[in-house]
Amino acid sequence: MKIKQLLKNHWYVLIIPVGVILDQVTKYIARENLTGKGTIWIIEDLFGWTLSYNYGAAWSVLSEATWLLTIFSILMTLGVCYFYYLKRDVLKPLHKIVTVFIITGAIGNLLILTFSTSLMHLFLSLMLQICLL
Repeated sequence: MKIKQLLKNHWYVLIIPVGVILDQVTKYIARENLTGKGTIWIIEDLFGWTLSYNYGAAWSVLSEATWLLTIFSILMTLGVCYFYYLKRDVLKPLHKIVTVFIITGAIGNLLILTFSTSLMHLFLSLMLQICLL
């Protein structure tokens, strides 16, 4: 298959390296600028940035077994890549993009698991205050 034809039909995979780089850059910027500062409000008490760390899976489950999470992440990433490879010709464009974003996020988290002791999460905080009269 020619490169031009390959790029025409499967340009979505180019999102992966760009997404992984952006993921790592934003995590670095957040770590450098938000560590120890709590929530930084963009719109006071409504919208802001919060940096937090997770030392395991959801709610720090398996925090003492990050090696297990790393193996699981590798297997799941490979599984999703294999799924994409098998279904690449029948997936609709939106499904391809979503699958590629899942792969991108998995690789980004895998890098953090491999080179760090915790997963870093940058939250966009949206606080809706309900006043009861």
